[in-house]
Amino acid sequence: MAEIKMLAHKVRAKLKQMEMNIEYDENADKSSADLRIRKTQYSTISRNFIEVMTDYNKAQVAFRDACKNRIKRQMEI
Repeated sequence: MAEIKMLAHKVRAKLKQMEMNIEYDENADKSSADLRIRKTQYSTISRNFIEVMTDYNKAQVAFRDACKNRIKRQMEI
């Protein structure tokens, strides 16, 4: 779990760097096709990252609930 948290932090940092680079290029009035492509890629990657982390969180919650239920059943016996 700690490894995933560390990797997620690194990905967030890289995404933030991408966003800052895009903003810098926008402020420099660079309106090229390359900038539009990078903006689209950033948007897609960010959305996919959020989706993956949401799924991971749901899996964690489901596992935790299953463990709680198993412990409850064992305590009843």
